[in-house]
Amino acid sequence: MSKPAAGNYYIVNRETTSDGTSLAMEYNGEDAVLTVSELGSQPTQVWVITNDNDETQAVSPQDATSLQVGKTGDNDLTVLPAGGYVWVIRGEDDIYTVQDGGYTSFWGIKEAAVGQSVVITTGDNSDLQNWMLIAA
Repeated sequence: MSKPAAGNYYIVNRETTSDGTSLAMEYNGEDAVLTVSELGSQPTQVWVITNDNDETQAVSPQDATSLQVGKTGDNDLTVLPAGGYVWVIRGEDDIYTVQDGGYTSFWGIKEAAVGQSVVITTGDNSDLQNWMLIAA
């Protein structure tokens, strides 16, 4: 499995809605919970992935690169002032998982529906925890 190149991406969940709509992670403002919305060309759906070291990467909204995706106390993902919030992003065949450094917590959604929060979950090999990175 390999990590993605640093760059700008749409982060799209592997699972689609019941009508086939692709769901992209969306930036809703600092300290706001991240959600998924219908994939479009909105700047709030573009994420900047940067290399932290050989193992981990940081994820920031394109419109607010001084912020990073981090976890709230409720296991929701949000965007916080940069402070070393880094993730292990690995994939093959253009399907990626985003995990904590201990490989125990994964980004995911609970169901494939517009407006779902992006949360931290335990790994279960579900497509709800798999993501595609589409160059922006």
